[in-house]
Amino acid sequence: KGRNKVIKILDNMVIQENFVDPSRNFNGTSISTYNPVDSTWYQAWADNKGGFYKFIGEVSEDIKIFKMEEYDQRGVKYRMVFNKITEESFIWKWQGIREGWDEWKTVWQIHYKRIMP
Repeated sequence: KGRNKVIKILDNMVIQENFVDPSRNFNGTSISTYNPVDSTWYQAWADNKGGFYKFIGEVSEDIKIFKMEEYDQRGVKYRMVFNKITEESFIWKWQGIREGWDEWKTVWQIHYKRIMP
């Protein structure tokens, strides 16, 4: 179990999240923004394990996907898939694909539930 505090910053034009999972000593942060010029969402993620990822978003009404454009140094590309989205909860799948694979594999899944302060 972890917590993720999500806030709007920079004149409400940027979404910042601060993720904490004390059971794994894992902390991360991201910033996401929408560019109206090219109608695209962008996200950058960094964490206390040295991870850094850049994502481009594809958004439809019922599913949102943020994915890497290029494979990393290990030949892996990642994406985040958000679905079953309501005002109170959603499912977040972290998926990976290696060069030469035909389909994405789910690495882990988180069920988010809103907790009001």
